[in-house]
Amino acid sequence: IQSHLKLFNIENAKTICQEVSPELLKTFEQFDILFLDRPFQGQLLPKVCQWLEQFDLIKQNGKVYLEFEKGLDLSFIATSWEIVREKSSGQVKYLLCQKKTGK
Repeated sequence: IQSHLKLFNIENAKTICQEVSPELLKTFEQFDILFLDRPFQGQLLPKVCQWLEQFDLIKQNGKVYLEFEKGLDLSFIATSWEIVREKSSGQVKYLLCQKKTGK
């Protein structure tokens, strides 16, 4: 990730490689784009998405990239985000979501 940020001259990005928690998320301002990837087990993704909404961490036109195992119930996305792009490969599914307008 760091090498790609340098390749595209992106200097105002932050990468964090640790388990996410509400306490960690409370320390951030709003994001333009956010990548959420792994771990697949344990229903962590719905919780993290709930926290993103709870702390209003996605800018109005911000996007969230989600990577997760196929078969995950995605009903938690429908309330606040719309799916912009969707793909899958093997047992993994990828979504690019955007905050619904008016939220």
